[in-house]
Amino acid sequence: MKPGINKKGKSAKATPAAIEPAADANPTQLETSEASNPQKRPEKPNFQERRHYYGPMDYKLVARTSDIEFDKTRAKTKGEMAVDPAGHPYFVIFWNGRGANSLQLLVRKALSPLEIVKLEAVQTGSADQAITDWPVVVCATVKKNSAKWEQAVDAALKAKDILDGWDFETIQCEIREEK
Repeated sequence: MKPGINKKGKSAKATPAAIEPAADANPTQLETSEASNPQKRPEKPNFQERRHYYGPMDYKLVARTSDIEFDKTRAKTKGEMAVDPAGHPYFVIFWNGRGANSLQLLVRKALSPLEIVKLEAVQTGSADQAITDWPVVVCATVKKNSAKWEQAVDAALKAKDILDGWDFETIQCEIREEK
């Protein structure tokens, strides 16, 4: 069984032999094309989503791989959103791995067209949810006005392909800029 995270953010059971990328995946593959990428291309965020996606945090959304509809009430409920470092044990092992095929290094290479100032794996959610239900998201922070949506979404989709190849299909990638 391969390690993975179900839709509620809980881990699937895995054996020590499962600490490898999927056997049929090429974790160094950074090319994305319509034929190899079955996921739908995300929509460009509108003004409200761009400004209020991160609630009270000092970021603006540039692009994201998730197709979940933006919750417009987030702009009104500032202070309810929280962020913690990713705590999923199997993901953390791969994310913090060392060597040329570490997951973090491969994601960073996929995002290399962007001027990344910070790359982190986090769990985000609201105060009324248990932290174990918060989704894991790879967030790349870029300098203010340094990335256009087209460039950012292409890089985010490449990073998402790598995450999917490592059996972390539920983990999304977001590109955000400093306010």
